[in-house]
Amino acid sequence: MTTAPARRHLAELPPHARWAALENLVVEKFRAALLLTPDENLPLDENYFGLGLTSLGVTEIKQTLEAELGCEIDTSALFHKLTVADLLDHLTATGLSDLFPPRPAAPAADDGPDRAVRQALVRDLLHRLYEA
Repeated sequence: MTTAPARRHLAELPPHARWAALENLVVEKFRAALLLTPDENLPLDENYFGLGLTSLGVTEIKQTLEAELGCEIDTSALFHKLTVADLLDHLTATGLSDLFPPRPAAPAADDGPDRAVRQALVRDLLHRLYEA
């Protein structure tokens, strides 16, 4: 399925531009299914069933995205990952993982001595800022 048009388009983009392009594609499909006008916001972190999408609508989006992206989307993922943001994460981690390398893990919380120094610097800077 590598001849899918959206997948080809994503592959041609520089890696830093792929996420936005994928988000635009997926959002466009959800906006159309929800009958949103261009000036209406589609919240990426809200349950799409709560926004009015039906099971049939999700199935149609799934089929369209599979055809355009050239990857299979697990149906259960659409019913367990209930936001557009979750779906985007799922797509980049599974069907499009060759185009989206894993994101680096968030740094662990730093509770060492350097943290106290940084906090003191920030307090000092804020104090100086508000004195001016």
